[in-house]
Amino acid sequence: MAEQEIFGQFKSHWDDDNDWNPGETGSGEDTHTFTVPAGKHFTRYHLSIEANTMGSSASVVAAPQAGATGQQTAKVSWHYNPFGKIAYTLRAYADDQAAPPPVVDIWVDTPNWERTAFDSIRQRKKVRLLLRGPNAKKFIELIRAAKGLLPLPPTEQRYSIQFAVAWDDVLIAAIVAAAVVAVVTLIVILVICVYAMDRNYYVKIDYDRKGPYPFDDSLEITLEPR
Repeated sequence: MAEQEIFGQFKSHWDDDNDWNPGETGSGEDTHTFTVPAGKHFTRYHLSIEANTMGSSASVVAAPQAGATGQQTAKVSWHYNPFGKIAYTLRAYADDQAAPPPVVDIWVDTPNWERTAFDSIRQRKKVRLLLRGPNAKKFIELIRAAKGLLPLPPTEQRYSIQFAVAWDDVLIAAIVAAAVVAVVTLIVILVICVYAMDRNYYVKIDYDRKGPYPFDDSLEITLEPR
């Protein structure tokens, strides 16, 4: 059977104590309790930030291990800045024990994509980062330049490369190059790749040129735990 959502809860925090100072900061930890249905096994959690002001944040600091059954708890640490607010939704998912670990597909530049990627890696999930458009071509050009290669010739439609060593020199060089051209999305993708490999992941990058213009070009980055 397919993976299913078994829990979802929205939480919102701001300075609502109605005292004389409406601009106080706040912080705390929420505990979420849920039950994995009989015959199911916990697979993963997903934290979505619904609203946050500058300096406000939330992150999962404790969660069940994959395969857990019965009643479980997860904890979310949160903080908001003066006159700020943090709101989030925590979801939990479960599947049959015999089901293979789900692949988490993440479209780059959609809401919360970076957080979803980091959370999935912390949970040892296989992740696919998906990107379409001009930045796909820019990304592969950064990688090729870091390897000392020229841009992909027009006659070549595809390019693939794999990494298995944390802090690979090519990726570090690509991060520096991305910082120079100031394309934040590409910097974040590269940092996620290094983060994954530092946690014993393989990284495979596949680029597919769809035509003479870059708008339909696609990039798929597979992060797979060893």
